[in-house]
Amino acid sequence: MLACQVATHADHKAFLDNCREVKGSCNLHARTMSAVLCDMENRCLEQLYAFLKDRKCIPGSQCSLIFDGLMVPDTPAVRERILTEGFLQDASKHIYHATGYSVEVKVKEFDEPFELPNDYAGAIEDIFVIDQGDDLRAADEFVRRYRHRLIKCKGRVFWEDGTGIYTDDPKRVKDGVLSTVSRMKICARGNDRLVPYSENVRRADDCTRLVLADPSLEQPDFVE
Repeated sequence: MLACQVATHADHKAFLDNCREVKGSCNLHARTMSAVLCDMENRCLEQLYAFLKDRKCIPGSQCSLIFDGLMVPDTPAVRERILTEGFLQDASKHIYHATGYSVEVKVKEFDEPFELPNDYAGAIEDIFVIDQGDDLRAADEFVRRYRHRLIKCKGRVFWEDGTGIYTDDPKRVKDGVLSTVSRMKICARGNDRLVPYSENVRRADDCTRLVLADPSLEQPDFVE
């Protein structure tokens, strides 16, 4: 009954229509209510983030979204601000005034913290994740990273190989792009795991073709 009332409320028509379009009428009211509640939660979290950011509790935008709040760096300065009398109540008031939703902001301590090893930074790999078969997303990421090294001008394609010298030899350009794609650490989402994308020869070649066809690389004044 409650789900039906929430889902069919006039203010929630967009949620209802979207849920119906995505998965039909199966469990429609419950799915719509879930979407509405998630939207409410997101709006509250956005305002909590803004409140903490304005008060220098999220240095360098370093925070993590968790299922019921935000994790912020536990530095002495941040802890002192957050534990100041009235700070959390002010955060709750800010959220209420901005969204109309009344929530009680609290500090949730971690009773089993995980200590990172001293050499943890060297064990981290920076990977880029795409959906299975989304070659265009991979090509867009290549262009975002290496636009300064791949340039089109007056029907020619130029590639800078890392030495500061550009070549327009078609084979060297393609080989350079393909080699760089292969080293980009791109993974694709499988059924329940990530699978290598850039290390797959066929996928890397598909990505390279899309990169070389990208019209946004055109710089008409690059050469005379």
